[in-house]
Amino acid sequence: MNKSEINKKANSLFNSIKDVDELIATEDGQFFTVKNKNAAENHCRFINGKTRETPLKHFVIKRNENRGKIVFDEDEYSEEKINQIIEDDDY
Repeated sequence: MNKSEINKKANSLFNSIKDVDELIATEDGQFFTVKNKNAAENHCRFINGKTRETPLKHFVIKRNENRGKIVFDEDEYSEEKINQIIEDDDY
């Protein structure tokens, strides 16, 4: 999944869930509400009940009504770091 696909999926989720202003996305394209942060972190650390060799990265995506696009939460990662995690090409 690339950055464009993650943005598209996030926008779709924000349109479907009106009371959610932030989502946690994982580098493999899974989304979680902030209330489910522990589930997101567990998804990043484990697969099929076993510890991943390399944990997945996760970051917060914020709704941005004014500009009509997704804003990556730079408190979690800088935009440069997120661009390294989510290349414009598929993983």
